[in-house]
Amino acid sequence: MLFGPRDEALSTSGPQIAINTGSISTVGLSATFPQGRNFKNYQFQDTITHTIGSHTLRFGADILAQRGTQLVPINTRGTLSFTSGGGFRALGNFLFGFSGPAGSASKVFGNGAEVSDVTNQAYFVNDQWRIRENFSLNIGLRYENFGVVSNNAPFPAFGGLFADPLTRVEQKRDNNNFGPRLSFAYTPHFFERLFGKDLTVIRGGFAVNYDVFFNNILSNTVATFPNSLGGTTVAPNSGRGLANFGAQSLPTEPTVNPLAGVNTVDPNLVNPMTYVWNVGVQRELPGRNVFDVAYVGSRGTHLFINEQVNPGINGVRVNPARGSIIARTNGGDSNYHSFQARLERGFTKGFSYRAAYTFSKSIDNTNSEVFATSGGTSVGSDPFNRRADRSVASYDVPHRLALVGLWDSSSMFRDGLWGKLLSGFTFGTIYRIQSGNVETPYIGGADLNGDLNAFNDRPSLSNPNAPEDTVAYSNDFNGTASPTGFSDLNGNDIDPNAVRFIVDPNNLTGIVGRNTLRSPWVDRWDASLSRAFTLPFTPWENDRLEIRFEVFNLLNRPSFTYDLYWSDGNVFNSDFAQPWENEGTNRSARIQIRYSF
Repeated sequence: MLFGPRDEALSTSGPQIAINTGSISTVGLSATFPQGRNFKNYQFQDTITHTIGSHTLRFGADILAQRGTQLVPINTRGTLSFTSGGGFRALGNFLFGFSGPAGSASKVFGNGAEVSDVTNQAYFVNDQWRIRENFSLNIGLRYENFGVVSNNAPFPAFGGLFADPLTRVEQKRDNNNFGPRLSFAYTPHFFERLFGKDLTVIRGGFAVNYDVFFNNILSNTVATFPNSLGGTTVAPNSGRGLANFGAQSLPTEPTVNPLAGVNTVDPNLVNPMTYVWNVGVQRELPGRNVFDVAYVGSRGTHLFINEQVNPGINGVRVNPARGSIIARTNGGDSNYHSFQARLERGFTKGFSYRAAYTFSKSIDNTNSEVFATSGGTSVGSDPFNRRADRSVASYDVPHRLALVGLWDSSSMFRDGLWGKLLSGFTFGTIYRIQSGNVETPYIGGADLNGDLNAFNDRPSLSNPNAPEDTVAYSNDFNGTASPTGFSDLNGNDIDPNAVRFIVDPNNLTGIVGRNTLRSPWVDRWDASLSRAFTLPFTPWENDRLEIRFEVFNLLNRPSFTYDLYWSDGNVFNSDFAQPWENEGTNRSARIQIRYSF
């Protein structure tokens, strides 16, 4: 899979040109292209089953040898940046071959095509034991070894804050990924008035699972120092800068800059581990209905998380000789608990339905191992306290109800004129209502706690009963002289007791937690109507023409969420905490015609 120009010649067409006029975009192929990956997978799988009495034994293996190449989005072609000065606009300097004052030519030196070879191994043994006719037990053990894809990089892992960054340190192999599992199914043969006769099943299970080392980890590592080294030529900050400024002005040798930003991994990084468990009761009811309730939970440990290992303390990094170092570690932790209920009727007499409800809570301390799913950054708010970010997860949905129905009109209209007109139609409907998504209030563009990250600070809580889109900024922060000590972004006086949030660099107590904003409820009703027609005039017997009409969001409910439109959690955003300013969902419809033969 390759992301890049259709004309491969453009991939080596020379540097990107940036003309800094404010009205002209960059010229040339983006510096992040081409990128993509090419994998060849060689896989062996086999399972052996053997039955001994009441035991069904299964043994299996799954071995995957992946041989691949990834194109890393680093600027190996370079960028020429033209500025205004010397009596000419940037465009004029470009046309006459001048860089402009402080114009620059930059390039990244590194292997833009990385090798991502890895071998994954998995083996299992499982015993399905039918202890009695109404009781079965399933016992299994799985072993997994996912290799170490990061060690394909020249400098795979973090060697230490005060160590030589050009010393190769490898990530250790994780060799102890044993995953036991246990489950059971039991049909009670007592209290028939409650459980019925063979109408109730009690099930439960527990398992340990492991996540893989995905290849994006390797790409992040290879794209930064010391695996990739940059070089920049800067023109004098006077006159028209450098003359004859072009591709020949690009650096020819890299510069080893210890202050360059780093993405790396902990050398002791292991595969994330998740414990999952459930217990439930299923009961068959009259009318071919099935009702079940279950408790489902999970606990994630050693989850991937991005952490700043060289943070600032009062504006000075722990090691001032190094720059930002983001390491992927196993500092993430999560848990999930839910009550799930379902009532379902199979397709009987032309009609089926399902009602499902889930009440749950998800908690974690990690944003994302790559991207910011809420808030302004993927790293934590306090580099010395992971618990400061423990809160409901970005995917937390406390309530969700789904209603599904399917009706075949032939069950009601079969014969006569009405049968000819109305039979053969299928009507389907889905209605869903659930809690809105969450967002983190954050201070985007200001570093209050001095850790040298301008996007991970959060405001303090003032009045929890005030509207959630109200914020006050202290005089010291806003540069104002309000008699209340606080003002809004426009300098208007504000009573701090009348707002939900406060931004004050002198008061870093009462900091609000992650994901404390939640958008309104989301509900949506979709419906479809279809009919299939046989085609007797064609030479094939099973020819069918199906016409299907679908309507999405039938009631045209505008479901507003925090989904990276105008409103988000940035307190400097004029649409802060106003998800109704984002684009809601609209009603839409489509018609499908399908010919089957």
